Amino acid sequence: MARLSLFTLLAFGITTFATHLPTRQNSVCAMWCAANFASPGACTSQAAHGTGPCYTCGPLARNPAQALCSGTCVDTSTSSANCGSCGNSCGSSECVSGVCAPACPSGQTLCNDVCVNTQTDKNNCGSCGFVCPNPCPPGPALIFCQQGTCGFGCLG
Repeated sequence: MARLSLFTLLAFGITTFATHLPTRQNSVCAMWCAANFASPGACTSQAAHGTGPCYTCGPLARNPAQALCSGTCVDTSTSSANCGSCGNSCGSSECVSGVCAPACPSGQTLCNDVCVNTQTDKNNCGSCGFVCPNPCPPGPALIFCQQGTCGFGCLG
């Protein structure tokens, strides 16, 4: 009998907690929407369905790079107008992982703050940081990167 009562009490507690969880989330979203939007109706309406700004860039967001900037959710890890934080503009640079970096010309990739062609650069062949190895015995070798693939010629 004691086990049954304990089980019933535990089941009631879990059910009560589970039914109040969405209500708690809705009140968190309602407060956040009211604080961040002049007309919070659309925000709170979407939040009641588990969507919208509260879940995209608000207190219940799963992606920390999303932020509410001037009433719009933006990814501050890639937004050139809001790089790393709202209002931090990169100008003519790119936003890479929340940091302004020089914009590379077409066909080049930013590797360690330097623009390189990963199709021809033997120190970044195919991808940043991939250095073409020297498979030749000790001695001179011609090592190159062509179309993102390493090549070599032993000279000695």
